[in-house]
Amino acid sequence: MRKRAALVWSVTVILSAIAYLPAEETAPGSDEDLTPSARPETPESAKPHADEGDLTPSQRPPRLAEGTIEGQDGDEEDSLAKKVKKCLGLNGWYRARYYRDFAKDGRKDHTDEFRNDLRLTSEWNPVEDLRLRISSDARVDWVRSEEDGLTIEEADLDLWEAFVKVKAGPMDLTVGREAIRWGKSDELNPTDNFTPEDFTEVVNYDRASRKIPAWMVHPKFQFLTDFTYEVVWQPWFEPNRGAPPDSDWFFPPLQDLRDLGLHLNPEEPPKRLPYNVFANRLLYAGSNTNFDAGISYAYHYNQTPALRIFPPNVEFRYHRQHTVGGEFEMTIGGFGVRGEVAHTTRADFGTDKITDFDRSTQRDNTNFIFGMDYTFPNSVYINVQYAGRYIWHFSKDITAERYEDQVLFTAYRWFRRDRLKVALSGRYAPYPFDYFLNPTVEYKVNNYATAKLWVAVYGGEGPGLFNGFNQNDQVGFELKIDF
Repeated sequence: MRKRAALVWSVTVILSAIAYLPAEETAPGSDEDLTPSARPETPESAKPHADEGDLTPSQRPPRLAEGTIEGQDGDEEDSLAKKVKKCLGLNGWYRARYYRDFAKDGRKDHTDEFRNDLRLTSEWNPVEDLRLRISSDARVDWVRSEEDGLTIEEADLDLWEAFVKVKAGPMDLTVGREAIRWGKSDELNPTDNFTPEDFTEVVNYDRASRKIPAWMVHPKFQFLTDFTYEVVWQPWFEPNRGAPPDSDWFFPPLQDLRDLGLHLNPEEPPKRLPYNVFANRLLYAGSNTNFDAGISYAYHYNQTPALRIFPPNVEFRYHRQHTVGGEFEMTIGGFGVRGEVAHTTRADFGTDKITDFDRSTQRDNTNFIFGMDYTFPNSVYINVQYAGRYIWHFSKDITAERYEDQVLFTAYRWFRRDRLKVALSGRYAPYPFDYFLNPTVEYKVNNYATAKLWVAVYGGEGPGLFNGFNQNDQVGFELKIDF
């Protein structure tokens, strides 16, 4: 009852704010004076892991003159801190998040989570066509339960990105550890399944933030003005990152095996050349049209492991896969329309054959996602996408359905001259019934700090992903500081 009341209250408040609150008067020349088609979008460089070199000239934010601080003349003398920062090319962010669980199911369940992330990046441009970047990622996560009290769930210090980017005529070449993202849709990208993601908190933050850098050689070639051909070669495979075994976010099927006393034995392909990953795509970005499209092919491993049980051990297996896909994006009468489709071989699906040591079976499957978005004159933004998956050569022992679909949606509105954002996002799958709802209120304190308050509700019936976390409903607060 408490869960249902919290859900109904949150959704009602968010939808009322998005749809019915009156628009504010804005200063002349502000973004809210523009029509939806003329309002500038958030540049990709402002998103996590975005690479400015990948953007078109119209998408790149204007560069300030050397030594110039935004809003000031370049003549003023920089402070010592600003001089050091400029010399090192240093920037980054700190993010603190607190979660309070309101669907606790036992004494070991975490009632509170306090997660801290620090990202430091140093970037240099010694010459015009050469860029070097190195960054680190530090994470310390505290959790509290009635049985164990306050404990550290995870503490890591990792190299994040470390690459050299060289521009030589029509070619951009990146060598090193880089985070990339392919595809046109927002949260599901069927064509982008060959680089790792961070699922330590499932979908508590968006896919752009979940992408993890991987070691690669990544050349891009531009030709005939509107075409780009790019190749990604990873010398070895790197899987998705999951939550530790004692976490509330540990994958539900693995939780069941862990609770039976079985020992989990992750096994990754060796970091050697025979276990490399190759992907390439051809993109068309019409300079005089509102249409972009691309085709791609990847020879890779499945990012999430298949399970094989040899009591008392559970082995993780990663199978080779081929993925062929396509993507497009266009504007029609003020609506943004985009989509992706991809066919992948040997995808893993759970099986209920008790006599098999393998707890999964491999089948080819086809995934797609299509959607559209629109910004209304009162600054209300709506984004709806429909995704589906079809399993080829289906058999009755597979725990999934032959065809499964879901709807993904986002709605938000900015207030107070784009400082306060009220949003509602989520997913809904009809069968097996599965859903995720995420009402959010975000406030830009200043140019450096952003505060966010949200509710996350997971639920459904049967083997759905979100129903597996139906005891993880939370209210959360986040403070992010950029520097």
